[in-house]
Amino acid sequence: MAIQDWLDDLVAIFAIASHDGGTIATYPYYAGTPIPSAINEYPCSFVFPENLKPTMSAGLKQDIWVGRVEFHFFPDIGYDKLPEVMKYAARIRDAIGSTVTLNSKVLHISADEDRAEIEIPLKLRWDSDGAGWHWGAMWHWHVKEDVSNDYTVAA
Repeated sequence: MAIQDWLDDLVAIFAIASHDGGTIATYPYYAGTPIPSAINEYPCSFVFPENLKPTMSAGLKQDIWVGRVEFHFFPDIGYDKLPEVMKYAARIRDAIGSTVTLNSKVLHISADEDRAEIEIPLKLRWDSDGAGWHWGAMWHWHVKEDVSNDYTVAA
């Protein structure tokens, strides 16, 4: 498998229930997908692969993709919104546990060992939109996949 085979499944689990009765719009960013200069809808989330840690031996080959998902809940940081922001913590946790193998496409998805917490509430800013600070959350993930059949390791 390769990231393009499972990234949509990862993105789909973060289309969680929103505070306004709908679901969060969720977007992947990989391989040339344009990143918006402004956030035009709240709530939303963006899934960013950040790096690849390949492991290779004669018999076992695994890729560990590391990345983050950013959640943007409200267009401002009004403290009156904090009760709604905090309700997202359990929704995010439940989404993470809903399919730890991404529909059997990977060995597992889990928190990045160095940054295992769901950072919430978090003040975020979408740098290029000029809209200022807003409430959100972030979770750092890693996906381990078996790529033993994808290539051959030569001596």
